Amino acid sequence: MLGLVPRNLDLIRETIDLRSDLVSPPPPAMILEITRALEEPLAFDLREDPRQRALEARASSLLGKEDALFFPTCTMANQVAIHFLCRAGETLVADADTHVITSEAGAPAALSGVLVRPLPGRDGHVDLKHLEQAITAPVDPL
Repeated sequence: MLGLVPRNLDLIRETIDLRSDLVSPPPPAMILEITRALEEPLAFDLREDPRQRALEARASSLLGKEDALFFPTCTMANQVAIHFLCRAGETLVADADTHVITSEAGAPAALSGVLVRPLPGRDGHVDLKHLEQAITAPVDPL
């Protein structure tokens, strides 16, 4: 779970589990659709694939947004989210077991100039005391 933390801790009201398909395997109907999609011709241009356009349109409609993007990997989705939600020199705090810390090889720093600070946690839950300490910890001056 990517742990982008709002600047105001009062905004935290619920847990949103953003883990990937690694922990939620596709149901049989999804496997059937994946198989059907693999039989279709490939599309390489931006938004050329009608299934991708339909998926993005459905997601934007469900969320009440003008548009949505489909990312083929959780790493790509995480890095785009970090790049848009953080500025270079800022710190991202997250559970030490999150994918962005365990599997993305320093990408936040390399791609966005963002420092990652791991927090002790368990099963995607972090103690608010540790979160407050991480958010208020002094940062090295530039």
